[in-house]
Amino acid sequence: MAYLCIERQRSASLAVRYASVEQAEDALTDSLYVDQLCEEDCLDAWADDEVPSGFELVIPPPED
Repeated sequence: MAYLCIERQRSASLAVRYASVEQAEDALTDSLYVDQLCEEDCLDAWADDEVPSGFELVIPPPED
């Protein structure tokens, strides 16, 4: 498992689960779902192999 970590300013920071780091990195540029999550108050986004402390785990929709 790998995670796309989205650090947000006013909302809960999120870790979106993907099958691999490559898929998580691709989601940064190719996912409308991730675009929506980052749209308002994203401070930073990166792919990682573990969920950072304090981040909420999210499962992306099947069509992502």
